[in-house]
Amino acid sequence: MNTFGELLRLTTFGESHGPTMGAVIDGCPAGVPLSTAQIQAALDRRRPGQSSVTTARQEADQVELLSGVYEGKTLGTPIAAVGPQRRRPLEGLREPEGSSRPRGRGLARALQAPRSSGRGTDERTRDAQSGDRRAVAEALLARELPELRLVAWVAQVGPVVAPAMTPSRIQVDAHPTRCPDAASAVRIEQLILEAKSAGDSLGGIVEARVEGLPIGLGEPCSES
Repeated sequence: MNTFGELLRLTTFGESHGPTMGAVIDGCPAGVPLSTAQIQAALDRRRPGQSSVTTARQEADQVELLSGVYEGKTLGTPIAAVGPQRRRPLEGLREPEGSSRPRGRGLARALQAPRSSGRGTDERTRDAQSGDRRAVAEALLARELPELRLVAWVAQVGPVVAPAMTPSRIQVDAHPTRCPDAASAVRIEQLILEAKSAGDSLGGIVEARVEGLPIGLGEPCSES
């Protein structure tokens, strides 16, 4: 599926090794404060190559707004955004014979998924934090529900479980593992580096907390 959402719809386009990737968001009302800088900040949080516990790939992920925003506010028309043109060589990124990278294209192709790419998260990131739907949704919520607070964090990686807490985003971003507990973050980083050296990977748990939602928001059954 390439289109997500009902009231705020996100459609992504482009492939990992194509000339560009982008997204179109429809359903955002006019007058919502939104800037390229807001979207870029969201992209920068998930940009690869920022630490030893992420992929070493270096990509600028610079976003460009093509429509739907004028003088820092949405127009109510579709918001289109694209990333930089990418012509990465395929050699060195191909899956080994008979296997697939966990986040790569091979397994998804085998399962007949339509499109799959780690770089595809660019479009979903813009969507979530004021660029594609998340980016636009966050900007819209900031205007309509200024008391709303949303934060997500890494609560467990492998056997390391962080103590129960509700951190701020500043605490989450203080360590590249996105674990807000300092002691657990150090242990998680060590585990990740050990697994990386062994050519292995680790599972984990992400927790999220939302505060300030008004009573009655959503629907009691599906489609909420």
